[in-house]
Amino acid sequence: MGFKITKDFIKESDEKGAVGIESAKPKHFLQAFIGVDMDDQRYEYNGGDIKVRLMDDDGYVHYHALVDDDDFSCELLLSWGGSYSGAIALEMHIDDYQKFFGKPKHERFISKCGKWYSYMG
Repeated sequence: MGFKITKDFIKESDEKGAVGIESAKPKHFLQAFIGVDMDDQRYEYNGGDIKVRLMDDDGYVHYHALVDDDDFSCELLLSWGGSYSGAIALEMHIDDYQKFFGKPKHERFISKCGKWYSYMG
């Protein structure tokens, strides 16, 4: 389970940006001391197709990404986005949200364009 960045909305025109970054299992030995299993495969992106996006507190979109599942991968992406660019919220594409959870219960969490639903953050 993991994520892959598909669009970067905060890069400058001459920068590569974050497109193509994928989650990967931790590599630093100190992470073993905080309970991270270094051989755990759940950190690696395995081709998931759930569409999500990361946003900041002003409502600006930072990244579009694909995740493998609706739980751990989303948390992993939001944690990465917080430290990488200051993103604080994750929204799931409304079609994917409905596939997992049914019709959204709260209208106020649907984006202005109607395509995204506030999921984490």
